[in-house]
Amino acid sequence: MVNFMALLMKQNQQQRQKLTQEQSFFLDILKFDKEELMDYLEKENYSAAVEQFNKQDILYMVDGDKTIIIQDSYRFCCNGKTKIFDGDFYTGYQSFLFEKELQTASIDKSKIAEITINNEVYDIVASNNYVVLSSGIKDLWSDIANAKNLGTIFASPYISADVKYYVVKQLREHGYTVFAYGDSKIDLYMLREADKGFLYIGKRISRSLKNESLSGLVPIYDHSLVILADEDEEVQADIAICKSNSGISGSRLAAAHVRLGEKIGRHIAAVFPEKNTSILVLERGGRFFGDGVYMGAGGIVRLFLKESEASLIKYSVRVFRIFILSFLIAGLNVVLGGYFTSVERAGFATMISLTRSLVALVISLVFLTAVFGGEAIWWAPVIAESCCVVLALGLYRWYRKREK
Repeated sequence: MVNFMALLMKQNQQQRQKLTQEQSFFLDILKFDKEELMDYLEKENYSAAVEQFNKQDILYMVDGDKTIIIQDSYRFCCNGKTKIFDGDFYTGYQSFLFEKELQTASIDKSKIAEITINNEVYDIVASNNYVVLSSGIKDLWSDIANAKNLGTIFASPYISADVKYYVVKQLREHGYTVFAYGDSKIDLYMLREADKGFLYIGKRISRSLKNESLSGLVPIYDHSLVILADEDEEVQADIAICKSNSGISGSRLAAAHVRLGEKIGRHIAAVFPEKNTSILVLERGGRFFGDGVYMGAGGIVRLFLKESEASLIKYSVRVFRIFILSFLIAGLNVVLGGYFTSVERAGFATMISLTRSLVALVISLVFLTAVFGGEAIWWAPVIAESCCVVLALGLYRWYRKREK
């Protein structure tokens, strides 16, 4: 009994200690509100720094990492990597956690000299009134500013997405015209609130923006030409097939157009999210090329899969490219089935329909998986439609001979 009571008292003590820790943690979060964040900016003489600028001029608010500089300063100079922002949420609470994480960060100052200024943004703002708002490390950004001769900088993990938005909102309410520059979701609300928002994309759009609508923002991206022929021999072979003098037609020509379109689509998806991409397709050859662009850019696959499921998206696009080949054959089966219905040969029409949708499909599934494994199931519709078209053409030929 004594041992039991001692154990019970020890458990109660541990629970009270745990509860005290949780209460303390909760109170720390409560302190991390918008007023305290703005107090931080005031302590850094934010108001004095901004008031030096003439309201008649445009005030440029610029993000730090991957916008005013090419690198991510935390990763580059501290060899740091965080999982706090996984899921692409950028809340004040996450900034609170990030600040705790940065307390143990070690800065390699020798790396600062290797930091690269992003001239695509800097050349625009350098001769104007600009302020850099960074959610990075204050001391690190102070050293970067001195080394790279940057202007006014405010850096702190406390500068979260909502703080950037609130700063721009307050400036506009006080009569300033604000142009904002950023590269990721932490900047998105600031860019939307500004009189004009510029999204720096470079060669590849930020993963955090893949599912966002960027309507109204001005993209800054790599305008260099994409030359597919320089990528690999497979592309060159498909280009040769698509030339008018290749002598190739039918499904092989269509498949080459699809493959080329898909490669272009992947380049598009790297720069623009699908919500801001429209694809205009011209019929005949352009139709299959357009289908490829649509699939390569994500197309229908992204309606059902999250951006975080990148490997599954890639797999689905590859599978869809195989599956779509069956459509090239299915049309003939549908036409012949309709023809036999119109000439009152319902038995032939039913035979075609059952063969393509049940008999040949089931046999193909069983055979392909048994011989080639599970990956082969995606070829089953192509095989089933091919077998059915042989049957349909045979029935058509027999019927025409009999009618004569």
